[in-house]
Amino acid sequence: MVIGAGKAAAAMAYAVEEFWPTEQTISGAVVTRYGHTPERPPGLVPRIEVLEAAHPVPDRASVDAAERMLAEVKGLTADDLVICLMSGGASSLLSLPVDG
Repeated sequence: MVIGAGKAAAAMAYAVEEFWPTEQTISGAVVTRYGHTPERPPGLVPRIEVLEAAHPVPDRASVDAAERMLAEVKGLTADDLVICLMSGGASSLLSLPVDG
């Protein structure tokens, strides 16, 4: 499972996809700034979803992304591997304020 956030999150996710063995399952989602999703390299099979949200001021998409990351890891156990990719901008791209 791969989760992550930051302006470089999509590029980092593509690197994981490129070097992760094709016979092993990998999935997940990362969030990057609007307009910062580079083109996926040719021939690279998409296995990690790339979301976009606002930076430097969080928006609804930032909250949706944070909720999505929590949903991705919910139910995982100590036997599961989670790779967390973080770069600059993560604090606004992955924002989940408490109620009130």
